[in-house]
Amino acid sequence: MRSSCIVLTLSAKASIAEVITLPITEGYIPLTLDGQKTNVIMDTGTARSFVIHGPSYEKKNGEGSCSRLLSGCYFCPIENPCNDILERKRWTVPYETGGVYEYVEHSLTLTIGSIIIKHFTIGLAINHSDNNCTPQGFLGLSFGRRYLPETALEQLKRRGIISNLQYSIDINGPNHTMSGVLSIGNAQLVDSHPLRMDHGRRYAYHRKTSIPVPMVTIVDSDDKSYADRGDNIRRYGDMELVVVDSGATVIDVPLPIFDQIDQVMVEMANRTDAVPVPRTGKKLMVKDPKSGFMLVRKEHVKYLPTIVYCIGAWAGCIDLSIEPKHYLRDCDDVQCKLAIGPVPDGKCPLLGWPLFKAYRIGFDLSKKLLYFPKSAVRPCQHRFNFQSYFSEEGRLRRWSEACVNALNIYLRLPL
Repeated sequence: MRSSCIVLTLSAKASIAEVITLPITEGYIPLTLDGQKTNVIMDTGTARSFVIHGPSYEKKNGEGSCSRLLSGCYFCPIENPCNDILERKRWTVPYETGGVYEYVEHSLTLTIGSIIIKHFTIGLAINHSDNNCTPQGFLGLSFGRRYLPETALEQLKRRGIISNLQYSIDINGPNHTMSGVLSIGNAQLVDSHPLRMDHGRRYAYHRKTSIPVPMVTIVDSDDKSYADRGDNIRRYGDMELVVVDSGATVIDVPLPIFDQIDQVMVEMANRTDAVPVPRTGKKLMVKDPKSGFMLVRKEHVKYLPTIVYCIGAWAGCIDLSIEPKHYLRDCDDVQCKLAIGPVPDGKCPLLGWPLFKAYRIGFDLSKKLLYFPKSAVRPCQHRFNFQSYFSEEGRLRRWSEACVNALNIYLRLPL
């Protein structure tokens, strides 16, 4: 890292675009705003960037409450006041946790890495509604949209600080942590395998870092694959999409696969444990009502399977293996938390922290590409039968299923 700083004004551009390297600590990255140090969540699942407005938060939660936030708060300094903050245009954004943020735009001096940027625009969150989660600041790393303020990446590119809308995330900390390095301005991995992102037709995936997942399988601790039997092959749907989201702490698993994980663990326990586990009515994974994470007893951790996502479209799909060490979180004397869960009803499936712990991932928003190290991936072992899918019989079957689904929905409507 260079000892000197580059200072940019509103009209100035960096003479040489460079890569900005930032440390990641438990999913947070450091930013300095008007000289105030803050931590924001690195989030590839959103384009929005904002921090918590200190006076608004402490008015609601008491003086000094900002000091208890992991991300901290921003207070407008005398030389850069925001007395009109409640009169500015407001933007609203919901999050998967159920929380809703309301924020306004504010121009300030940003220090990011060794670069100081004057007149940088970021959001100040003045309202937050979520009783289950404390508010946090976010650095959105997803695609910009015409109707939203210019994203942080777009501002950096317009100033010439980075030459392209690229970045890479390299998580290299201990297995239970989300710590590593964020490199902004560079996504090309040496000997990397590119995959094209797909926004699909559903509005929920519009301008998201989403990819097709035609199949999900599991491999037990004896290296036995459960994709060989037809009843154990579970797809998200017809080329369903998932969002690669560094702001999500879990990976979502299709419900049939999630149930299959528990069944496989019960079978493994019955083959090896002295005390058998009932095959029916017994769940080795239970949900913690407080944290929302799945829990498993420590003696059953050894039976957790590897979850294999076949991602990408057509013949270029690859397998991404998420091992137990990637989705296993902290443990106490009795049980461990798991960063997996069934796909929530009506929600976009997410691939969060466990995926980033397993693979270094590069993002190129300009070309709509994801990059994975070639040495760490392999072609999908259980290919989706596209020829059958697009055959006349396949089209008729899907049309029939669509009619049945439409009829079921109609019958459930109130008269």
